[in-house]
Amino acid sequence: MFSDKEYLIENERCWEGEYAVSPIVNVSDVYGICKDFSENSTNNYSNRGQDDPENIKRQILFGKLGEFVAYRTIKQYAKGLSEPDVEIKEVSKKNYDCDMISDDYKFAVKSCSRNSGLPFSWVFQKLDVNGYGRDKFIFKNSFKANEFVLMVVVDEKDHIGRVVASPSLYSLHMFGLFERTLSRKIRDYKMAIYWSSLVGKKLVPTLSKRTFLRG
Repeated sequence: MFSDKEYLIENERCWEGEYAVSPIVNVSDVYGICKDFSENSTNNYSNRGQDDPENIKRQILFGKLGEFVAYRTIKQYAKGLSEPDVEIKEVSKKNYDCDMISDDYKFAVKSCSRNSGLPFSWVFQKLDVNGYGRDKFIFKNSFKANEFVLMVVVDEKDHIGRVVASPSLYSLHMFGLFERTLSRKIRDYKMAIYWSSLVGKKLVPTLSKRTFLRG
């Protein structure tokens, strides 16, 4: 295990060090839209095993900011890419499928906060809670070569973010990178992928031969 200091060093190598390939993207212009989305989506998440309204809002906020970061990063490479969805939907009407599609690709977008003080990791919901919430696109039975997961780090204070890795969905399962979450409260139904594991399996852009951002 890394020490706290080593984790912080790894975080910075991810954000602006040797592994930083994609640009830092400013999303200040859509911050208000994302903020409104987070404020109005809170009730949906109370049915998914989460009961801290402020934490829920924060998670939704940087998640949606991360989608805009991802969209602006890859739209030049993915023809016909769909824009982030900011429509408020009832839980029962959510499909928990991929976040963006283009003419040739499908993408899930996962975000983590640069400001948490913890090792960078991205959380996925493996099981339904009260019948809802499972990431069906992530935890399905078969995978295609055109399916990718865009891993985003968001600095929600400065309204900026960066796509730090874009591994194929298949590779994440092939290498068994879904691990226990740092939080014990959500371990029964959520799993995490850690930045250090992506580096270890050479799934970051400067090491990988097969990420979306490198082709």
